[in-house]
Amino acid sequence: ESLKTIENVQVKGRHLSIRPIKTLQELGASHILFVSSSEKHRANEILRFLDHMKILTISEIEGFCGGGGIINFTLVNNKVHFEINVEAAQKAGLTISSKLLRLATIVRTQETN
Repeated sequence: ESLKTIENVQVKGRHLSIRPIKTLQELGASHILFVSSSEKHRANEILRFLDHMKILTISEIEGFCGGGGIINFTLVNNKVHFEINVEAAQKAGLTISSKLLRLATIVRTQETN
């Protein structure tokens, strides 16, 4: 619901459109995917599906960036902070601005056995 506040906001000549999806096949031409905490149990599956796709992944799930997500919001001392996984962004063919990177905690993808 909080994402609805940015519905139809214009960014660089494009209007943002917010739409919930039930299956990953519904992504279509999406550029950004917010993975809500209600999908925590599917986060790894979602990230595997999106591997090498040019989609910015954002979440609030603990460990999201370590699992290969690109941006994760965290709460530290009642303040919102964010993490960025530069490796995951590069793998998706995306570039993160250096100004944004200076504000973030940089996280690397964790190796899985």
